Amino acid sequence: MTKRRSSPECRRKESVRNRAGMTKRRSSKHYRNKEVVRDRHRRAEKRKRYDYRLSIAPSNACLQKKGVQASIIQQALRGTNSFQDTEWICDTCLRSVKKSVLPYLALANGLEFTVIPLPLVGLTTLEERCISPRIPFMQLRELRRDRQFGIMGNVANVPVDVSATVTSLPMRFADAEAVALKLKRRIRYKSSFTLMTLHQMASKH
Repeated sequence: MTKRRSSPECRRKESVRNRAGMTKRRSSKHYRNKEVVRDRHRRAEKRKRYDYRLSIAPSNACLQKKGVQASIIQQALRGTNSFQDTEWICDTCLRSVKKSVLPYLALANGLEFTVIPLPLVGLTTLEERCISPRIPFMQLRELRRDRQFGIMGNVANVPVDVSATVTSLPMRFADAEAVALKLKRRIRYKSSFTLMTLHQMASKH
């Protein structure tokens, strides 16, 4: 067998035979479904191992680090367990805790979002910018880990006169059922930052 496989002609025939067999098996719908399920399970197991290592590694590094005060760790933690019933800590907070410094992004420093008023809960991103005193050209999105918020886009604040913006919108339902509004960073730009249709509640608030 070893002598035959050392021959290039034998290896070429074996390669053609294996390729033909794989093509024949993959032409079966049942085989393709089994292959898809097997690949999905393999990716899920790999993702689970990766997520678990990420979830426990920062906390263990903080607790095993010599010279780190327990009070700093407790202030950095939020008391909320998520994946694998373990509390997460980001790399930014981890670097601060290793230096025995309270993280700048910790809730103990007052870094928390205020409660959104009930009339403003159902607003879209464009409607939020219409009633905002300053228009931020970036988005706060929930990240994958522990649903923390991250800034997406360029941080460029534009001051806005809210009274002038609100009075220019139709204040009665009879005036217009919906308003198509296009928001641009500059008027001369062809592309818009966002384009959305405002509903009636946005015009009232």
